Order: sequence, then C-alpha cells, then structure tokens
Amino acid sequence: MSEEKGSEKKQQDSQGGTPEDKKNTRESEAGVERKGLPVAKNTKSLDEDAPAKIETLGSVRKPTGTSKTKARFAPARPAPKEEEPKNEEEPWAETESSAAKPSTEGGPDLRLPAPEEQAAAFAKSFLRSLQAILFFNLKLIYVVIAAVLLALWLYSFSYDAGVTEGRRLANKEAAFDGVDLDPVFSSKLNASLFKLRNGNAAESLEEIKDLQKQWPSVVSMSYLVALAALETGDEDLALSKATESIAKRQRVSDSLALLAVIESQKAARRDKFVLGNPVKRAEEYLRRSIAADPANPYPHFELASILRYSGKRQEALEEVRAAMVRLSAVDSHLVMDVTARIMERETMADTQLPPDVGMTDNVQKLVPAAYVAMRRGNFDRAAELLSQARQGMTPDVFTYVVNDPALRRYRNEPKLQPFFAQ
Repeated sequence: MSEEKGSEKKQQDSQGGTPEDKKNTRESEAGVERKGLPVAKNTKSLDEDAPAKIETLGSVRKPTGTSKTKARFAPARPAPKEEEPKNEEEPWAETESSAAKPSTEGGPDLRLPAPEEQAAAFAKSFLRSLQAILFFNLKLIYVVIAAVLLALWLYSFSYDAGVTEGRRLANKEAAFDGVDLDPVFSSKLNASLFKLRNGNAAESLEEIKDLQKQWPSVVSMSYLVALAALETGDEDLALSKATESIAKRQRVSDSLALLAVIESQKAARRDKFVLGNPVKRAEEYLRRSIAADPANPYPHFELASILRYSGKRQEALEEVRAAMVRLSAVDSHLVMDVTARIMERETMADTQLPPDVGMTDNVQKLVPAAYVAMRRGNFDRAAELLSQARQGMTPDVFTYVVNDPALRRYRNEPKLQPFFAQ
C-alpha cells in the first residue's frame, strides 16, 4: 500500500508542473524586474562528475615578450631527511667514540701554530703592551713637566710682585731725610739686638717688628727683621724681609749674603723637598753680594766656606785672604767683645772686681783679666796673662786691644813696657 501511495504522489508531482516554491521564486524575480532592479543570473553549475584536468610543466605556455607578467616558479624543496633514532640506552658510547677519533672537520683551524707564528704573535702582543706603557708614561711626563713649569711661573710671579711692592715701599717710606734717630728708638733697638745676641731671638724678633711699624722710615729695619727671623728658624719671613730690603736698596750686600745662608741651610736639611741645587744658588747670591759691596769682607768668607765644601780649595783660600785684607781689626768681633769686657770692669769698684780667671785659653777673657790684675797691683800676673793673649791673637788685633785707654795708664810699669813698646 505504501509503495502504491508513493508512486501516485510522484505522478501527481510530474503532472502538476513546477512546485509552488519555484513558482513563487519566479514571480518574485519577475516582480523585481518590473520594479527596474537587476536580478542576479544563475551561473552554470560545474559538472562534478567531470574528470579534473592536470596540466604538466611542459604543457604550460611560456610567456612572450609582449606579456606584462612573468611566470614565477617556486624552487623545488628537498624532501626532509629522516632523523636517525638515537640510542638512549648508551649515551656515552657516542661521546667515547667521538673523543677517541679526532674530528676531521675544520682540520686546518685546529692545528697547532708553527714556532714562527707563535714568535710573531708574541712579538705583536709585546709591542702592543709596550706601546700602551710608553703612552701612559709619556702622559705622566707631560703632567710633571706642566707642573714644574707652573711652579716656576708662580715663583717668578711672586718674586716680581715682591720686588714691585718693595720698590713702592722704598719710594713711599724709606727716603732718608738726614734727620737724627729718635733716642727712644735707638735705646729700644739696642736692647732688642742685645737680646738677639744673647740667644733670645724670639722676643727680639717681635720687638724689632714693632719698631719697624712705629718707625717705618728708618732704613735697614727689613734686614734686621730678616736676621732675627733667621735666628728663630722662620725661613719664610727671613726670605721675604731680605728680598724687601734688596728691593728698597738697603743693605743689599748683607741681604744677599743672608739669602745665601738660607739656601745653605736648605742644602743641609733633608726634611723638605727643594727644587734645583741650593748650594749653587747660595754661591750665586754671595757673588752678587760681593759685586754689590766689594768692601764687605763677610761675603768673601762665606763664599770660601761654600767653595771649600765643593772641593775648590785653592779658590776658597783666595777668598779667605780676600776677607782678611778687608776685615779691619776695629771691626773684629773679638776686639769688640774684649773692649766691652774692659769697659764693664772699668766702671766697677775695686771690691766689685771679679776674681782671677785662672788657667784658660779663652783670649776674650785673658786681656780683661790682665786689666783686673793691673788694678790690684799684681803686674807679674798681668804680664803673664798678656803674654798668653798675644799668642792667641794676631799681631794687629793684639796691638789694638793692648792700646785700650784703660790699659795704657799702666804702660810705664817696667814689666808691662815690652807689650806697649810695639
């Protein structure tokens, strides 16, 4: 029954024509055309049962020169290699075999270099290291040279500034007007110099500096401050004041000799770094001192000491003789000291006179002791002391000392006449 119903239904469909859905579709298309809108046409369906056409590379038409596009073909890719299975059970087998057999790949790169190549490589590395070291040392040398030049420039600049300031002070304050010194100034200066002579240099320096401030127009005060500063060990102040004295043209020869003493002390010490040769500078200062005042005997004597230290003994002896001929007996420190002692005892009463000196070889004490013996009437002892003093003094110095007015009062004594007859 069911089969009969199905066949009947197929016959009805074939007799009835197109189905209702298709009719509706055509009517809708007709309606759209009537409205003036385009309708997409049905494309032809591909025949699925048709066999696919495969064109070979030879059947493809090659492009001609007039064609704008060129055919491009991708290169054929090689088939991937199949990886060999690794033996996971014995991983050390491959390592041992590879270590046992040297690799032949890259043979020329792994070979040992020849001795010539090793020597060349070592020479190149050595030259590079030497070049780096020399370049560093050259930079250091340049820095040292620049520092030395800067120090010399600063020193010359400070020296020129000091000279300029000294000249200004000389023109302003140090003009000698011929007026006598103030007695108060003279007494204070004498007391300060007496302290300096007896070893109290620090107190003497402060007093002389105060005197220079109170009486700035008095000459030679800068030199005296430099002298006292040198005794206290203040070389910087001594150098400054000596340079100032030279700039003022006051005691130029003595100030130059004082600068030479400062340089000699620098050469004797080793606790400070000193540029150049201080002994050579001291010699130059002394020669300039002699040129500034040829009559000054002391630079000759100081120069003789430096020349003797340098090994120039013959030239040193000539300088000593030059100092001797310029040194008068009156200016000798020995004469001044003996005269001062005699004058001190001359003002004493007989009861205040000091006792006899006994046996001594100090010539500075022998002549004053002979004067004390004369006052006490012991002329034998006085003659003995004068004989001993004459042996320790030069003839010129002894003649000057024995002719002191205090001693000449006893020249008529028979035992003393031989000493005054000369």
